Amino acid sequence: TKTGVYHLFCAEYCGTEHSRMVGKVHVLEPAEYAGWLAHEAEPKSVVAAGKRLFLSRGCAGCHLPGGPIRSPLLEGIFRKPVALADGTTIIADERYLRDSMLLPNQHVVAGYDPVMPTFQGQLAEEEVLQLIAYLKSLTPERQHSP
Repeated sequence: TKTGVYHLFCAEYCGTEHSRMVGKVHVLEPAEYAGWLAHEAEPKSVVAAGKRLFLSRGCAGCHLPGGPIRSPLLEGIFRKPVALADGTTIIADERYLRDSMLLPNQHVVAGYDPVMPTFQGQLAEEEVLQLIAYLKSLTPERQHSP
């Protein structure tokens, strides 16, 4: 109800280092918000829409390089082998990316705890496809900074 920038703390325990999951909430006047919304409302591509979801759904909080939560980095992952905790290896194709979002405990990456929350029931099919398109676009040279 009051404009300004406020600290945001994660309200659900979702794994190790939960207390480090923080962010900011920007509260704007209605006219200022309408202007921001009009500018941000329509992504220019499927990849741009995926990046927007990646940032707005909190993925960047864990998967950005140097982030506070130790998690697998995603640059250049598409079509590459991924070593899993069970000793097997899987190729990071569209199916793997989808499963990692919706069934994250199915293929846990070697060296990481199974702490990623599921997004099953929280993402529409179109959003899953947008996120996959964004993840496919990431290369080591193209960092996904917020």
